[in-house]
Amino acid sequence: MKPGCAWKLDTRKKQLQQEFAANENFEIKNLAIRKLIFEGDKASAQVTLEITATDIKTNQPATAFGKMNRVLEFVKESGFWKIARDASAEEDLAIALIAANDERRYSLLLQNNELVNSQLIGALKLLGDRSTDYREQLRIYALGERLAEKIGDKHRTAEMLNSVAAMHRMLGDYPSAIDFANKSLAISEATEDQTGIANSLLALGVLSYSQGSYTAALEYYRKSLSLSKSLGDKKGIALALSGLAQVAEELGDYAEALDSYNKSLALRSELGDKAKVALGLNAIGVIYFRQGNYSQALEYARKSMALSEQVKSTQGIAQTLSTIASASAFVARNNRRQARHRPIS
Repeated sequence: MKPGCAWKLDTRKKQLQQEFAANENFEIKNLAIRKLIFEGDKASAQVTLEITATDIKTNQPATAFGKMNRVLEFVKESGFWKIARDASAEEDLAIALIAANDERRYSLLLQNNELVNSQLIGALKLLGDRSTDYREQLRIYALGERLAEKIGDKHRTAEMLNSVAAMHRMLGDYPSAIDFANKSLAISEATEDQTGIANSLLALGVLSYSQGSYTAALEYYRKSLSLSKSLGDKKGIALALSGLAQVAEELGDYAEALDSYNKSLALRSELGDKAKVALGLNAIGVIYFRQGNYSQALEYARKSMALSEQVKSTQGIAQTLSTIASASAFVARNNRRQARHRPIS
């Protein structure tokens, strides 16, 4: 069994248990084995499975099921076949497409035409998000955008355009970043995709903030916040609030910045996004540091560090180390001053 497979299978098992517990009236509409290969004590199969079910709470069709393309790998142990790997066929294809040259990529797409769907674009997005190389991310997002446009998925096209814009921003190409973000906004507006509009407004807010255009950034963030609130999108609300907090901080309005950061932090906690909670705690610590409240800054930075280490967030650890070092130095300096001025008893 491949390293990590046991953990992934256990995670998959728990996920399926939760999905089956939340639904009823299951019915297998279609089951097809597209490819089956035996190699000694190993085997693999590509399976297409379509399941319908009813959500127990809403009595509506369940969203967790539908058509699924899976890749199953088996090993024979003690005369019995066991599942060694259960993965999304789209994710496997996405990994192969990223690693392939242009000729091989074209061949893969022809061979797996039935897998060129929204799930494949989503898999490319996730793989791009995991990369730490901006140019590699740009290449992956651009591929996803081209495929999304090819299958006519406007939502995914707009989503990938925003990701392309973000990478151009990280690489310092602001004209291209603004162009792609506006293209994303135009698509979302044309299709009346409110979530897409909110995301594009957020992207344009980040671009404006990065260029020091704080008035424009505030306008974009406020529009995105209003739209996310109307949609009940807690993640979108948290992102917009963090953006507003950053602008307020730059403008020296620390009270407003703290208020927005704390609201964003509360939503992040509700969503269980510990990595973002850690970054939020450090951001609050930085504001206290700027206000000269070094003890409070150190307290928040230490909370951030503990959480960053727990979730193994290298970004959080790096940012928090700087805050801890700076705050600790000032706390130590203040302690020395107090010691010098303490009366002799």
